[in-house]
Amino acid sequence: MKVKTKIDKVVLTAKNHYEEFLPYDQIPGYKVVENFFSTTDIPDEDDSRMKYMAIVRYIHEGKGSFMVAYFQRKTKWASPLYLIFWPDYFHEIPIVAVKRVQDFLWRKCRYEMRVSMVDVATDLIFDRDFDAYSKIIRTFKPGRKRKPDREWDTSVCFGKPSTPVRLIVYDKTEQLLAKHNVEIPEQVVRVEARFRMSKCNNFIQTVDDLASHNWGWLYPKYFSFHVKKPALTETLLDMGVEPKQPIWKLRDLMTGAGKTPSNFYRDCLVEHPKADLVRNSLSGYRWGRSVQ
Repeated sequence: MKVKTKIDKVVLTAKNHYEEFLPYDQIPGYKVVENFFSTTDIPDEDDSRMKYMAIVRYIHEGKGSFMVAYFQRKTKWASPLYLIFWPDYFHEIPIVAVKRVQDFLWRKCRYEMRVSMVDVATDLIFDRDFDAYSKIIRTFKPGRKRKPDREWDTSVCFGKPSTPVRLIVYDKTEQLLAKHNVEIPEQVVRVEARFRMSKCNNFIQTVDDLASHNWGWLYPKYFSFHVKKPALTETLLDMGVEPKQPIWKLRDLMTGAGKTPSNFYRDCLVEHPKADLVRNSLSGYRWGRSVQ
């Protein structure tokens, strides 16, 4: 197994109160690929799209990453400018390009941009013939006593869109093929932590803050990986229960049998033997430089 961490999405918003004219077709390093200057036929990328009348989609000229700009707001409560940066699977969001855009907006519009949302993705990479998703989801522990808000065949979500930190685990290989018709030679399961900075005490405010931040604290505060002790497997079989289930379901089963959640984690689970790969990937990652 290999593990890679990356910033998978960055949202910048303008701190300014007033909207300025945006020379949207002059953004350095990015080429316009689609214009939407009406409230209909708007790409479903983010709920904030309903607050704006104009949306422009861009592609980076060198790295293949993308940007979407939302402007011409419908209400004064919305930010004058809302930018989303995200990569394709094969490229990371180029920090140099983001800073160029930020500097351009300051020079041309006097927009002071801040980080509003960040997605941190941890990819667990296996050989293609390995049934990765079903095995990973059975070892995944989502923070303290959390349960999924939604479950699908190849993904599970912990938290609602308004939750400060939302966790999503999904089969990235299947998603790339289904949504983008991209086939990759490996099996990838992605754990994605989605942060809304306004609800997280704005612990990251600027692009420079994000570039230097150490994400090692995510493990095990928000997620970790564990395997069952042999005694738990025996107990479940004696109860007539299938042992191959996610940890949060086994926890509820054992709670119903009289074991508290805290005792369940302590007595019935041990950390996965390859957990250090995930921990080291998170703590060693810095956006904009490869240290993994």
